[in-house]
Amino acid sequence: MVCLLLCLAAPAAIPVAAAEQPEELLIGIEPEHNIFEHMKRYRLLAGYLSDQLGVKVNLTIMSRYGEVIKRFKTLKLDGAFLTSYTATMGIKELGLEPLVNPVNLSGESTSQGYIFVRKDSGIRDVNSHDSAIFAVLDGRADIGAAKNTVFNKLVHDDPSIQQELEIIAQSPKVPEITLCIRKEIDPELREKLSAVLLQMDQTPQGREVLKQFKALRFVKSYKTDFVRVEEMAQEARAAIAEHGRD
Repeated sequence: MVCLLLCLAAPAAIPVAAAEQPEELLIGIEPEHNIFEHMKRYRLLAGYLSDQLGVKVNLTIMSRYGEVIKRFKTLKLDGAFLTSYTATMGIKELGLEPLVNPVNLSGESTSQGYIFVRKDSGIRDVNSHDSAIFAVLDGRADIGAAKNTVFNKLVHDDPSIQQELEIIAQSPKVPEITLCIRKEIDPELREKLSAVLLQMDQTPQGREVLKQFKALRFVKSYKTDFVRVEEMAQEARAAIAEHGRD
């Protein structure tokens, strides 16, 4: 459901091709963090894409985390910026094509999950499952899970957090955000969209939009990037089923 890009071809002076272009592209955004700040960043990007593509790019927030795939269909989206698990489901269930990933200001296009506890909890690994639950129940510890990008930003803003919390497990790195599009999108428009995004960092205007978007550039995305995400999902489902039999 997300990610990739190629080279920007010179516009073909063929009236028929121009007539066949859609009047607009409707792109969904999976909500993260402050929704208003989120939309502000993406509106700047959408405006840039509209100018470069000659096609109006409109945005819509896909509220309700658990229903993103369902809403992709009901809203008749052309594409969406999706987190790793949702993108994996979209690729599997809707045949979405991953196009590109943004590279964040730390130079990463991936993220990973952290499981963390209070340093005074006595819990040091996820294998101490029962003790972790009891520790939370009697108030001796809190266990939490978050993306490393979120956790690290909070630590950057408040270093005291790192003094109180300890990371006891982390997942493999997977794509953080991916632009996925419908496979039915016109191939020429798909190539142009990919090229515009991949080449943004090569022009002054593109670099300014990237700065406001809080990214260094976009990189190409591949379906193989999501194989590990699907494997982790299968492992999680198996673990839940196993515990359900206990």
